[in-house]
Amino acid sequence: GHPLVDLMNINMTRDEAKLAVGYAERFERPVAILPSDFPVDSDEEMVNMFRLIVNAAAEGAAASIRKVRILIPEAEKYDRDLLAEIVKICPARIRCIDGQRKEALRASHTAVVTSGIATLEATMVDTPPILVQQSSKFQGILSSLMGKKRYLSIPNIVSGKKLTPELVNKNANHQNVSEEVCGLVEDTVAMENMVKGMVEIKNSLGSTGTIKKAAEAVYRLL
Repeated sequence: GHPLVDLMNINMTRDEAKLAVGYAERFERPVAILPSDFPVDSDEEMVNMFRLIVNAAAEGAAASIRKVRILIPEAEKYDRDLLAEIVKICPARIRCIDGQRKEALRASHTAVVTSGIATLEATMVDTPPILVQQSSKFQGILSSLMGKKRYLSIPNIVSGKKLTPELVNKNANHQNVSEEVCGLVEDTVAMENMVKGMVEIKNSLGSTGTIKKAAEAVYRLL
């Protein structure tokens, strides 16, 4: 089994998770933003990516006919002035909450993420991720030399096909992020098809209890 099966285990429906992160209306459709696994105020490139995905996701939310809400969990990780600046200029309502990464992902209809591990976290709670990433020049050259598509999102790597959206390098731009967010929150059929594929991946990772079994194994060796 995979440890994330334990770490991302959550006994909540999507509606229950929405209530947990502050959304009372059933028809509200949160979109979680997970810009980095590290404090974004520590790196200019991360800050620029943070601005891009929040503003683009908010624009996609504003363009949608649905009640789309932008949700930023673990807000305590980010510089408060930076958050306030970004929220102020965005065209859609944004909620920033401390902690509650798992609940925010479960509550959301899609999540905009920038790391491969976050795509797996989203998969574990049945939320289609949109991966937005700038890969290194070396990775791009290596993919070209290999002559085949190199997926970066874990659901796509495992399934061997493009199951969930990937916006990489020149495709990681404002317009594409906005269109992907708007498209996913409005296209229920596309979302359900992605979730079906993600459930198969999740089931292949085994059941809960991996961390406990590992701890017991270590304990027996002591």
